Amino acid sequence: MDNLERNPIKHQSWEEFRTNIKSCFTIAHTGNHLLIKFFSEENELCASVRKTNDKICNDNCVEAFIAFDNEVEYYNLEFNCFGNAKIAYGGSRDGRKLLLPETIAKIKTQSSIDTTINNEGMISWEILLIIPKELFEFTPIKTFEGIIAKANFYKCGDGLTKPHFLTWNKVETTHPDFHQPQYFGDLKFLNK
Repeated sequence: MDNLERNPIKHQSWEEFRTNIKSCFTIAHTGNHLLIKFFSEENELCASVRKTNDKICNDNCVEAFIAFDNEVEYYNLEFNCFGNAKIAYGGSRDGRKLLLPETIAKIKTQSSIDTTINNEGMISWEILLIIPKELFEFTPIKTFEGIIAKANFYKCGDGLTKPHFLTWNKVETTHPDFHQPQYFGDLKFLNK
């Protein structure tokens, strides 16, 4: 995953939350698993060991929102720097169905934090997600090969001393809101 092209999460649509934080991701699949790796550099690291489906977005957090095969409904997958997760499914911000903790536990995560402060005063952390196709329980997926999806990828920290909200695909709303599927970008999973 480290050698794949890195996609920057750099759009800062909300002026009052401008930041020098850097974040990007790589994405691939094995047919049976979706692989996403996030890389972040930021000047504050604050996270709790949270319960599954807790307020993950208040920590140093990365997120992937994804809808498969023209579905209106989408999954939001949120992870803090410790690998704690919140995952839900639905068609809008309201009325989302949280996935069960035992379903979410099927995801393998590997996170690392480099506490060395670099020349720009930043701390680096990264997280690898290995997500089995069975996680997407509301969307029967036989293989990721050839699937078309819409998605957006985010970096946030709602509860930090300086909150931030970065997006891969630009979101044009007056206030930070990642639940905006009309701004999702296109993904096409290649055949192996």
